[in-house]
Amino acid sequence: MKLAIFDLDGTLANDSQRTPFAVQKRWTEYFNNDRMLADLMHSDGRVFFDWFHDVLEWETVYLTGRRYNREVTTRAWLKAHDFPRLPLFMRQNNSHGERLADFKLRIIKQFHEIWDIEEFIIFDDDLAVVEKIQEHYGEKSAVLCTWQPKPKQMITWGNA
Repeated sequence: MKLAIFDLDGTLANDSQRTPFAVQKRWTEYFNNDRMLADLMHSDGRVFFDWFHDVLEWETVYLTGRRYNREVTTRAWLKAHDFPRLPLFMRQNNSHGERLADFKLRIIKQFHEIWDIEEFIIFDDDLAVVEKIQEHYGEKSAVLCTWQPKPKQMITWGNA
């Protein structure tokens, strides 16, 4: 199996209108359902998504740092932007303290345990995530999506 993994916020979804809340670590406001639904789509992210999902016909999943209590909103946003209904992997509602990079690496390791993965790639806008995945699986395993610059504070946290 060849697997393409796509992050949402900052990769497929343009969350720049919510980013000021993230910089201030005001997570309730950042993950506000109405604000998430108002996110625009990143056309660059869409191009990569369509290439891997439709042209190369790789199995495709969404992997986000959002929690499951935002699943309905997340699926509504995906549907509004004509993304197909695919497996969506999110954090547990009560998961606090696990860095985003560690969470995503743990889930990708689980993918390898349950699926026969010949090749995979993750598209993510978080440098810490990309570096962690590349450290474990090699340089070609992760693509840093830079079409939405992150505020410096979020880059230095390593857990945006």
